[in-house]
Amino acid sequence: MATRSNRHLSKDDPEPLLIAEAIAAVYENNRTLRAAGLPPLKCKTFAGITMVGTASTFYKIPVTEGLCNIHPESPLSKTSFLLFHPLRDRSTEAISQQAHHIAVL
Repeated sequence: MATRSNRHLSKDDPEPLLIAEAIAAVYENNRTLRAAGLPPLKCKTFAGITMVGTASTFYKIPVTEGLCNIHPESPLSKTSFLLFHPLRDRSTEAISQQAHHIAVL
C-alpha cells in the first residue's frame, strides 16, 4: 500500500492514519469483489512505512474481514500489528517483541 501525506509539518502520530487506510483499502477491495460476484478476502496483510522527520517505522498490518465489517452488536475483539524502528530496534529479538494491539469495538 502506498500513500503520501503532506502532513510532514504536523506533530500528529501518523500510525492511526496508516492503519485506517489499510482497513479502508480492504473494505473497498471487498466491496468491489462482492459487486463482481466474487468472494471477499478473508485477510490481507499490508506493509507500511511512516516517517516522522527522517525516522522511519516499518509496519506489518493484518486486516481481517471481521475488522472491516464491525457492527454495534459485534463482540469486542483484538487485532495485533507488528512494527519495527530501525534506529531503536537493532536485534531480531526486538522485532518479534514489538506487537501492538488494537481494541476493536
